[in-house]
Amino acid sequence: MKQDFASLLPTEFLAAPHADAEVHSLANPRGLRAEPASPRSVSPSPNARRLPVAVVVGIGANPLGAVRSLHLAGISTVVVTGDQNNPAFLSRYPVRRVLIPSSSDRDAALLAVLESLPYERPVLIPTNDFLVSFMARHHERLASQFRVCMPEPWLAETLLDKTRETELVRRAGIPLPKTFLDLRMLCQQHEDIEFPVIIKPRTAWDAKRFGEKNRVVRSPRELQTVVAAHEDMLDSLLAQEVIPGDDSQQWVCNCTFGRSNDLLCAFVFRRFHLSPAHRGVTSYAVSERNHQVLSLVARLGRGLKYTGPAMVEFKFDARDGQYKYLELNPRIGMCNFFDTTCGVNNVYQTYRLAAGTDVGPSRRAQRDGVIYLSLHSDLYSRVEDGERLLSILYDYLSNVWRPHVGPYFSLSDLRPALAEGSRFVGAMARRLWRKALAHIRSSNRDFEGHKENRQDNS
Repeated sequence: MKQDFASLLPTEFLAAPHADAEVHSLANPRGLRAEPASPRSVSPSPNARRLPVAVVVGIGANPLGAVRSLHLAGISTVVVTGDQNNPAFLSRYPVRRVLIPSSSDRDAALLAVLESLPYERPVLIPTNDFLVSFMARHHERLASQFRVCMPEPWLAETLLDKTRETELVRRAGIPLPKTFLDLRMLCQQHEDIEFPVIIKPRTAWDAKRFGEKNRVVRSPRELQTVVAAHEDMLDSLLAQEVIPGDDSQQWVCNCTFGRSNDLLCAFVFRRFHLSPAHRGVTSYAVSERNHQVLSLVARLGRGLKYTGPAMVEFKFDARDGQYKYLELNPRIGMCNFFDTTCGVNNVYQTYRLAAGTDVGPSRRAQRDGVIYLSLHSDLYSRVEDGERLLSILYDYLSNVWRPHVGPYFSLSDLRPALAEGSRFVGAMARRLWRKALAHIRSSNRDFEGHKENRQDNS
């Protein structure tokens, strides 16, 4: 049975009403009266009043970066989310904040909120894969009220399916890791396979059933265990070889393609670490232009006939000297404010394309040598991965002389960073408390066992 997009949104995407936001209901889709700009909102520039408003939808660092990037370009923003603690919701820059109410029909709730916004054809900017799928499925309905810049709906949906995506990328002539679509056959022919391999669900829906975004399998026995445990969904899984090399061999290009599928602007960075470790999202990186990556990205855009923003990931394979394609997210990248800080405002270029502005290739070069650090997630994931704290701190100190940017901190917009910092301290305190309790229980068990042994000996 075909599942509804909104029912698969993260639970935190929907929330109860909050006093600081406009709240819509399905019974009264126009909701409460329009919310005036709060004391922490900023007035739009005179130029922004003549331009369409940007409606930024999502949770996490992506929408916050988009709001800040558009603010620097003089564009007014409206944040739509279901989480009153969403960093973008806490930012001082949006002129309006709208919470999505809880509903048994989440798809309808999101549509009702978007369609009730009192703006004349604003630009709609999705910031995660769920929302890209939502917009692709409701493209015709949303197009009458919003301006949108994204790939053709069929292409967006294809790129959100790993099996169809890899075939499309292969046809475009882009190097890929060895990919195995039949896990049953892979189990039978494992003698010819180099481990480890990474198991990936085809779609976000499949990832929810699988229980995780991906899983690294290091032996034939471990592969057989995974296959046996997920026999009912093997057609929704694929495997790829894990390219040798540490996280620093991974490269990301956040970019924007024009209406003629030409590369209008691009920002490249090299990853140092990910969160969760080795298989998550960027937590520590450096801006570094890479012409080979840029050439592959330009070729990919032409081959896919791609329009709109994209985040493209590669890993360098020292065995054959090629950069191998890992993934394309058909939306603005998670680190989009990193782009903007280094002189490449992909969010604004996406906005301009959606607004109908004639946009030509940017001649502005990116600023290299800037460090991106998501301190909370990077520190936490590296400690969890077993890295020594002193080693991590030494790593940070070795780059302290370089300019830094993070997903949350900004001197002119402090509330998101303070909220995330508070969240991190709470998470670390809970982790330490759990470890202390586990240590106490273990000590008690050892003491009781020692006591029993002494009694037996006596």
